[in-house]
Amino acid sequence: MKDFLDLSFACVDLDWRNYVEIDPLYYRPSEVDNLVAETSKARKQLQWHHGLKFPELVSVMVQAELEAIANGKQSISNENRRSPHDRLSVAAS
Repeated sequence: MKDFLDLSFACVDLDWRNYVEIDPLYYRPSEVDNLVAETSKARKQLQWHHGLKFPELVSVMVQAELEAIANGKQSISNENRRSPHDRLSVAAS
């Protein structure tokens, strides 16, 4: 998560620590430090190959958000956003 924050906020020359508060309530019970995808099955069965490395993907995502904002469109990530409390109440019912 912090890698994503570092990369995405760097795209707009900001330090995420000044804007993001991390709530321990949402930590996984046993947080994993390093997650790596195993894509060999997708490459073999679908002839799929990733075209972007993670830093490039983050940059593309940030640029899309900035373009949406500049064009007066609703933020891509806000289209169907629900609060964490909505997810908790749905899970509890």
